[in-house]
Amino acid sequence: MKNLNLPTKITLARIVLIPVFLILMYVPGPEVTWLGVSDNSFQLAAAILFIVLALTDWLDGYLARKNNQVTALGKFLDPIADKVLVFSAFLVLIEQNLVWSLPIILMLTREFIVATVRMMAAKEGFVMAADTLGKWKTVTQMIALIIFLFHLTGNPIWAVIGHGCLWISVVLSTISGVQYTVSGFQHMKE
Repeated sequence: MKNLNLPTKITLARIVLIPVFLILMYVPGPEVTWLGVSDNSFQLAAAILFIVLALTDWLDGYLARKNNQVTALGKFLDPIADKVLVFSAFLVLIEQNLVWSLPIILMLTREFIVATVRMMAAKEGFVMAADTLGKWKTVTQMIALIIFLFHLTGNPIWAVIGHGCLWISVVLSTISGVQYTVSGFQHMKE
């Protein structure tokens, strides 16, 4: 760990804390009421932890660029950390019947395709970083997840925003997945 730079350590910490998030989502706890919503206190803690982990996604990238510490390992680990966090949360929400599975299946399909292209590119000797649309996709996913994790969808406005962000992320996933795949194959041809 001592040879790793700070942004990579932050990414690794995010990966290590994902199981804590999941445990909190499943542990029964006393009910608390906040913003007019009654919730399991451990699930509320999980939602807060999710926000912290989502912010570390921004922080590690910011620090890596600002301090010129972008590394191949960081480019490799950061998207993995993002995917595991996001899809762990989505799968819990599907299980709780808070989110429909179709958009999640569509986004997972994109991730498997992009991961395959990444592996093929790595085999050819280069690491492909996330593109701008992919980053916006992640932002919309995280906003949707925060709304669902905090159970704000009881309010019709928040429900529209949450589901809207979810479907926007599906569209961005599709477009960025196609662009990423085309770009990957073009790089491999060269």
